[in-house]
Amino acid sequence: FTLSKNARLDYFFASINQRKHHAYRHVYLLDDAQVNFYPFLKAKNYEHIACIVEHAGVRTKARMIGLLDSWESARVYLRLINHHVGDNTFGEIIFHALARDVSLTHIDGLLHIEKGAKKTESHLQERALITTEEALIRTVPNLEILNNDVICTHSASIGNIDEAMISYMTSRGVSEEDARKLIMNGYFRSLIVGLPDEYAKQVFARYLHEFF
Repeated sequence: FTLSKNARLDYFFASINQRKHHAYRHVYLLDDAQVNFYPFLKAKNYEHIACIVEHAGVRTKARMIGLLDSWESARVYLRLINHHVGDNTFGEIIFHALARDVSLTHIDGLLHIEKGAKKTESHLQERALITTEEALIRTVPNLEILNNDVICTHSASIGNIDEAMISYMTSRGVSEEDARKLIMNGYFRSLIVGLPDEYAKQVFARYLHEFF
C-alpha cells in the first residue's frame, strides 16, 4: 500500500500459531509520510514473512518494532527492510526474537540507502534469546549504503537464559518454569519502554498475554 503526502499510519500485524503462513507487507511512503509498523509473531509451524518500507519521498519516517516467539518445531524466515530513496528520511528497525524447543529461525534485516538519499538516518537492531540447546536462531543485519551523507547503525546479539538468575529465583520459592516465563516476559517487555505512544504500549502488553 501507499501512504500519500503527510499521511501517518500505525500498522499492527499479528500472526499467532498459524498452520502455514506466508505474508508480504510492503508500504511506499511519499513526501512527509510516516508509518509505525508493529509485527507480533508467535510461530509453531512454518512462517515466511517480509516487511518492507520504501522511502520513496522526502522527509519520510518509518519505525518497525516487533517481536517473535518461535516454539515447538517452528521454521521461521523473517525479512525486514528499510529502503531509502528520497532525501532527509528516517528509519528504525528493532526486533526481539525468542527461540524455544526445537525451533529454527532466520532473521534477515537490511538498510538499503540509494545514492541520491542524502541526509538519511537509519538504524537496525536485532536481538535474540535462546532457551534450549536444540533451538537455533540466526540474525543477519545488512547494510547497503551508496552515499556518504548518512547516519547508520546496525547490531545483532544472541544470548541464552542466565541459569544463575534461574537459581536465584528458585531459591526464593519461584518454580523453575515460572522463573523462565518471567525472564522471557521481561525480555519482551523491555521493548515496550521505547515505543512512541501509549496506545502502542497497551497493544504490545495485550499481545504478550498470547505469548505466555
